[in-house]
Amino acid sequence: MAFIEGRQLMDGVVIANEVIDEAKRRRIKSFLFKVDFEKAYDKVSWDFVDYMLMKTGFTVKWRKWIRECLQSMEKNLFKGVRIGNGSIAVSHLQFVDDTLFFGEASEENIQVIKCILRTFELASRSKINFGKSQIMEIRTDEGWKERMACRLCCKEGDLPFKYLGILVGGNHRKLALWKPLLESFKKKLASWKGQNLSLGGRITLLNSVLSSLPVHLMSAYKIPKGTLYSLDKIRRNFLWGGLGEEKKIKWVSWERVCRKKEFGGLGVKDLRKFNLALMGKWWGRLVKGEEGLWWKVIKGKYGDNGGQWMD
Repeated sequence: MAFIEGRQLMDGVVIANEVIDEAKRRRIKSFLFKVDFEKAYDKVSWDFVDYMLMKTGFTVKWRKWIRECLQSMEKNLFKGVRIGNGSIAVSHLQFVDDTLFFGEASEENIQVIKCILRTFELASRSKINFGKSQIMEIRTDEGWKERMACRLCCKEGDLPFKYLGILVGGNHRKLALWKPLLESFKKKLASWKGQNLSLGGRITLLNSVLSSLPVHLMSAYKIPKGTLYSLDKIRRNFLWGGLGEEKKIKWVSWERVCRKKEFGGLGVKDLRKFNLALMGKWWGRLVKGEEGLWWKVIKGKYGDNGGQWMD
């Protein structure tokens, strides 16, 4: 079972993208099931659950039943998506109440999910909102997704989809994936319309708001040149007093604007360099020898040193 700690939030995005890419590349008939919980819960220790059941008087036999239900994925009843040479299989990811299943496209797998989630509801008194949950497919037969959605009483979803606040399963080189970010920029600018801001005020807003909006997304993907140009155009216009697409005179080159103040610039963040710095953290974690599910997936797919993925 793959739980994602808060500091490893982006690991889940990397894992999800790589698993989806692997399934597409190797033409693996598979599915994804995004679960919506009506009542959120945090990381669960099954040993703690067993301990509390014992303390409250439940018999050994009853506790064994509950443990079997909670740990059934470890019994190979559910078949996840295998990576690379098959040394690792990813079955699901979980961060707080954000749960995502990966599995081979089979009716048996769907039935196992349904049984596990129903047992979870009975054991925890939490509810699964199947009406808001989604099932997505990769290279399955025509009509398979529709039939399985009917069996699970859930919605049909499509790739890419949003997981942990980021679109996964799409091509990050295409501008369509970055469109929501551009819309966020424009929305922020619209809320500032009509306000009389000094140059210093605009620089502050550029660094504290506009330059921080893409951080989450730029931590996972390298920003395309077209998107970078559009973002910088919006920031340039705002800096020199324009809003949206309004054209104003640019008194200083953008390159100089992005220099540090001690080097004669205005200290505005260079998004290209900022993006590379954020992406560099993966290289740092690799060099440091950090182990985790994300690295097992990368290693299984690209080799010991990360190969093409690190390039």
